Amino acid sequence: MEANRENLRALAVSIEDRNDAVRNQIIQQGGDIHAALAKERDYVFEVMADLDEKDVILFQQLHTEELERRVRAMEESAKASERHLAELAMRRAAALERWMPDGKVCREKVRAYVKIELEALETFQKNGGNRHQKALDQQDALEVLLEGLNNDEKLKIINMQTEEILASEAKLKDDLHMILNPPLETIDRDPQPSSVEISPSSGKGIVVMLLFVVVVMLVLFKIAS
Repeated sequence: MEANRENLRALAVSIEDRNDAVRNQIIQQGGDIHAALAKERDYVFEVMADLDEKDVILFQQLHTEELERRVRAMEESAKASERHLAELAMRRAAALERWMPDGKVCREKVRAYVKIELEALETFQKNGGNRHQKALDQQDALEVLLEGLNNDEKLKIINMQTEEILASEAKLKDDLHMILNPPLETIDRDPQPSSVEISPSSGKGIVVMLLFVVVVMLVLFKIAS
């Protein structure tokens, strides 16, 4: 009896697998869904006509259970999709507020972000941390902060970040140049031993900036691919 029950359950599952496949194909082709449902019903009746009378009632019960199970699965899938879409909407709203409060990329906000991240990367390195690992962490964090935006919006933000990083690098190079090549009128004609030291961190600062450029370029590559 139990074996027969499982056989009938398997039959109900196979029928609905077939019906789902045929129905999806008709929908994709723009066919008449009502006609498809009518054919599904007729096919079930054909299968039942080949069963013993004592198996028909059990099959109907098992077939109904299978239909109800699939309906529940579809409802759960729909709810999961709704939750996912709601989460995406929240992420987009947060990203727009962070980067594009007035509908376009805000350079002030991008500049502040770059400044904070460069300082964090440099501090991490000064404290003996692995700057390459820190850069990977920053890359992951940046991807999260960009979630919800479309690719065009992401590209605009990444491009502006790159501009700000390069501007900071150029400023640091200018400062180094001024230290190493002071204007002639500021040179003491009776020079004393210099008390100015060129900090090794100045060169490291440029390395940090170049590393952060790599971070945003990697994010850019992921967006483009």
